[in-house]
Amino acid sequence: MIIGGPVDTDTVSTVWPTTMPGEPGLAAHTAFIGAHSIDADLDLVDVSLAAALAKRRLVEAGRRVILLADSTKWGAAAAAKVINLSAIDVVITDDGLAKGLRQAIKDAAAELVIA
Repeated sequence: MIIGGPVDTDTVSTVWPTTMPGEPGLAAHTAFIGAHSIDADLDLVDVSLAAALAKRRLVEAGRRVILLADSTKWGAAAAAKVINLSAIDVVITDDGLAKGLRQAIKDAAAELVIA
């Protein structure tokens, strides 16, 4: 499933309007989400409140949540918090991830996959 809404041409993504409360019956067996970045506190953050709210809704709907974030996404800040990494079940990233971050991810998330 891909969420609907206007297309943000800067990020090439769709987001629900911030005034929309979300779909109360929305459920997903597995939710795959991306992140603009993951900051030093291991919070997933995004450049806009609308994108952060849309991702938060997907996390809330997912029974299992998988984060897809390559090594360049780690350690950068952005304006809007989505969720803390502790709400993620699986993190999939690449082998460029710093060794120190690997243990922090394992401490916060159920599973770390280096692909």
